[in-house]
Amino acid sequence: MVTALRSALPWLVAFAFFVIYRLSLAPSIVFGDSGELLTASSVLGVAHPPGYPLYTLLGNIALRIGGGTALAMNTLSALLAAASVGLLFAVVRRATGALAPALLAAIVFGSSPTWWSESIITEVYPLSLLLLIAAAGCVYAKDARLFLLGIYLLGLGAVHHPINVFYGAPLFVVAAFRLRRENTNTWIAALALLLGPLSLLAYLKIRAASDAPLVWSQLTTWGDTWDHFMRTGYGDLLASDGRGRGIPFLAKGLLLGRVLREELALTALLLGSLGFLWGAFRAWRRPLIIAVTLALFLGAVLLPAILTWEDTAFSTASNRVFFIPLVALLAALAGYGAQALGRFPRLAWLPWAAVLLAAGGIAIRFGSIDQRGNYAAADTARAFLSPLPPESNLIVGNGQILMPVLYLQTLEDVRTDVVVDEPKGIWRKRPSGGAPYFTNKENADVMAKRVTIAGETSPVIAVPFGVGWGVGTGDGARDRDPFAMTEVAIRSLPDHRIRAAEREVVFAFHLQYARVMQARGRRDAMIRQIALAKHYAKSADGGETLLSGVARALGVRPDEIKQLEQTTQPAEDN
Repeated sequence: MVTALRSALPWLVAFAFFVIYRLSLAPSIVFGDSGELLTASSVLGVAHPPGYPLYTLLGNIALRIGGGTALAMNTLSALLAAASVGLLFAVVRRATGALAPALLAAIVFGSSPTWWSESIITEVYPLSLLLLIAAAGCVYAKDARLFLLGIYLLGLGAVHHPINVFYGAPLFVVAAFRLRRENTNTWIAALALLLGPLSLLAYLKIRAASDAPLVWSQLTTWGDTWDHFMRTGYGDLLASDGRGRGIPFLAKGLLLGRVLREELALTALLLGSLGFLWGAFRAWRRPLIIAVTLALFLGAVLLPAILTWEDTAFSTASNRVFFIPLVALLAALAGYGAQALGRFPRLAWLPWAAVLLAAGGIAIRFGSIDQRGNYAAADTARAFLSPLPPESNLIVGNGQILMPVLYLQTLEDVRTDVVVDEPKGIWRKRPSGGAPYFTNKENADVMAKRVTIAGETSPVIAVPFGVGWGVGTGDGARDRDPFAMTEVAIRSLPDHRIRAAEREVVFAFHLQYARVMQARGRRDAMIRQIALAKHYAKSADGGETLLSGVARALGVRPDEIKQLEQTTQPAEDN
């Protein structure tokens, strides 16, 4: 009975965290990569580098089983994340031989803000960590078959996301120590299992060649496919000269320290440091000491050094996901540190006290991470699509809007009559038939090119972030050099009109984006969007009533709107 209960504990931990993640799960698409990954999985396309073939295939299965909406793939993330936490618990319990340290590691990591946030939306990182932790557990197994499975999982993780190559390096060290004692057949098997997952790259080449509805870039050769997989041109890890870009290394270190403190809290960081020192000097054998030390060096020193990192909230938020494996390792070390202190008779209570304290943090963090009511991305995309005339063309230059729009069309059959494209797709072809073109990107050079392309057939209606305007196609537009036009020149084009239908698009967009700004905690930007929407309220059916209701719901006072109205003037009818 006791043995059965012990065997079931990792499953119980995983189930508990699945319940937590499911209760806070996003019900729909969210801003970021979610829309692209959902759409790519639905149509078996090619996502952004490195392409994520494994995740795309798993996502396609999840969509088929789960009803074909974002909720299905969000639930897949929750399942993968919960399994990762359960595996972390199992690995730490096996290493420490005790329950409290393993529970502490699982709770501290499972409730860390970035991990929790990535576990309740459509994202690739839960699968990345699951493969990494599973590989770690198998590589240390005495059973030869489990060891070889660990090698295969290392290769599979490396193909899934390059961050697994980085954090998987210490496991290669452990594997090398063991392979020294193995025969040639084992070496050959290990090498084949490690490289075998590279066959998944064929998926990228095949789907790109089949003209799948969503292909991130043209993969005409195997060289193109390899470049896509290697993220060539992204520059987020290494600059062209091989050095990390952005702020100095010391400043990156300070930012990383702040990130880790926010993810784990100071107490867990101190316990993690103690756990490393205790293990390195008292308990661990040489391969494990080398592996853990190398993992800490790679995650806390080398990765910040080569990472493109600016001292901005956006850059720091974008880079947090790259440190998820480091946070998991530090959480495991925190459990080991609590066990080390618990060896002292007077501190025997400490490991369980730490577990209770960490468990209390779940309730505290739940409200700030909860995504149950987050429909902002879907609502914003629907606001663009719904008012458009039949058979319209929508040019979207911002991925934050483009991917939710494609998701609504592909998976929810919303306004499938609208032809959606991005600027580089429009530049390759001239529109025909005279259907109106709509766009949402504020960019003078890009806008000028669109005006020229659409010039003789239809208007370009711009709905950019912050300002709304329409552009006519009179003689003045055709006479201008499109590459010399400025934003001011575009606004002053002759025959400038904003028709009632177009004004409704602008009005709906500003209201939806006000909600987005409120969700992101940017009150000034939220009030600005409300003020902009007020200019178009009379043109929309029930617009003034809707505007008042939204303003009240967001806590915006009339005097705040009036104050901004004087400095927030969109282009108006001539």
